Amino acid sequence: MTASLGGIRPEHRIVLIKIPRSAGLDDDPVALFEGTSKWWVVSEARRKDGPAGPEYALAVLRGRVVIAYRITGWQKAPEGERWGFSGEMSKELTALYAGMDVTPYFPPGAANPLRYVNCGTPPRVVAGRPHASDHRAVIRRDSELARKVSRLMAEPLTHLM
Repeated sequence: MTASLGGIRPEHRIVLIKIPRSAGLDDDPVALFEGTSKWWVVSEARRKDGPAGPEYALAVLRGRVVIAYRITGWQKAPEGERWGFSGEMSKELTALYAGMDVTPYFPPGAANPLRYVNCGTPPRVVAGRPHASDHRAVIRRDSELARKVSRLMAEPLTHLM
């Protein structure tokens, strides 16, 4: 979905959050914020400022945006490995996106209630090292390998072997 089709504008880094269909959430602003902001499984890369981290959270109820919040920080849940964001309502983004149907952003059968829009892909880390799918790490590794091969080729003993 693109902005030209009425989607989320590319300049807005957003996390869409499907909130539970609990009664009264649309009428109670405190309950709506609590239901949107807490507690989610969010990777470290998504919680940091940067291209992978969202700047705004849009509360989604029954497939439509209810309200937008500007994310100002993250806090860990009292128990477990979940996170909640702190922030305030964004009048500008609420006016822009309230009522928008965002069901196209959630594929059929998707279980994760969070969807990141216009946020970069965080680098994958496996055993403390960048995963091979992180192209920057691959380029760095290949450049380092090329330098080592070049040094070896300059050694006379390499040619004898």
